Formats: sequence, structure tokens, C-alpha cells
Amino acid sequence: MVDSLKVVIAQNIRDTNTVNAYRMLSGIMASVDPEEGMKYGKQGVALSKSIEWDKGTAGCLLNLAVNYVLKEKLDTALVYVKQAIEYSHKVGDPNRLALVYLNRGDLYMKKQDFQRSLEDCEVALKYAELANNNDRRARILQTIGSINFYQLQYTKALDYYGKALVLYEELGNDRMAAIIHNNNGNIYKRTKEFKKAEDSFLKAIDIGLELGDNVNLSMYHVNIADVYLEENQNAISNRKFVEQNSL
Repeated sequence: MVDSLKVVIAQNIRDTNTVNAYRMLSGIMASVDPEEGMKYGKQGVALSKSIEWDKGTAGCLLNLAVNYVLKEKLDTALVYVKQAIEYSHKVGDPNRLALVYLNRGDLYMKKQDFQRSLEDCEVALKYAELANNNDRRARILQTIGSINFYQLQYTKALDYYGKALVLYEELGNDRMAAIIHNNNGNIYKRTKEFKKAEDSFLKAIDIGLELGDNVNLSMYHVNIADVYLEENQNAISNRKFVEQNSL
């Protein structure tokens, strides 16, 4: 796909197809070479502005921001996301607005500005409802769950993760369902509910194996290993406590 998109760009036609090629290349390159992804994103923004295509500008700005996130330049990413929100409002598509507000909410969460993060998620959820988009709803609910997790509000986090899980399962998005099970496992590990943690991580592992999701499987296996290690250490500690108090 990368080569075919580069062919489109090489034709040097100043139209929406070329903007889309820049946008897609910026998104594809983000996880491979963010510097290259930034270059394509900026070229897409410049072209879309010159042909006055707001939808293309919004998309290129958002992908440009993702590249800066992966380079851990969060403040710069925030600038581009704010611009993406501005152009998304010009377009007026609730699906896109839900996405850009969610992205900014995620950025604020990374910066540990949880109040602003939650505010953006609430706006994003409003637009997801207008669009009747369950994928958007699920991702927003998941992010709200994570906001609560980072603030140690585990009961709330489990509630939002649970709502997101229902939607992911309805959508057949098994990969994201596994991630939710993993998130639940991390909460139960924190609260020392090791059996629940084990069950959650095993669910994530089972789904990961079915999907062949090797990237996330390594994380799931590390997490369940931590549970077994911590559970064993607790058992040893409890045994020593009993021994000491029986003397």
C-alpha cells in the first residue's frame, strides 16, 4: 500500500486523492518512522489548505499529532490536535468530532491533566451518541476507565471498562476486548484479588492466542507472571506471619 500511495503523490495532482495519500502515509508511517510520518502529514496539511478541503486538513492534522505523540512530543501534538478540532467543527461530522475530542482527551491523560481529559471524553461521548457509533463509544468509555485507573478509582474504572467490553464484544472487536480483560487484570492485581486478576489475564491470553496477536500476548504473559510471583510472595509472607505468631 505504501508504494501505491507514493505513486499517487508522485503524480503531483493537487486534489483530494493526493491529500488522502499524504494522510494515509502519515498514519502508516507513525509506528514505523514518525519523522517520515510528520513529513507526509505536514505536506497533506499544506495541500488540503491550498485547495480549501477542511475534511482533509482535519485528518492530516490528527495523523500529524499521532506522530508527535509517538516521538513523545506531547505539547506539539496537542497543538495539532487543537487545530484538528477546529477544522473538524468546520466539517461538522459527529464521527470525526468524537474522534478528535477523544484524541485530545487521551493526550491530556498522558499529561496527567485528568480533569481536562475527562471533559474532552464527555464531549467526545456526546458526538459518539449523535453519530450512533459504538466503536467510538467503546473507546471513549475505555479511556474514561483509564482516567479513573490512574487516579486509583478502581471501582469506577472497572465499571467503565465493563461498559466498553460489552460494546467491543457486540462489535466483534476481539483484540480490544482482550485489552479490556488485561486492564481489568491490572486493577485486580493492584487490589490483591489475585484469582480475579489471573482469570482476567487468562481471558486476554486466550483471545490473543486465537488472534495471533503476538505484540500484546507478550504483555499479557508478563502481567500474569507478575500475578503468580506476587501471589507466591504473599503466600510466603502469610506463612511466616503464622509461624512467628505461633511461637
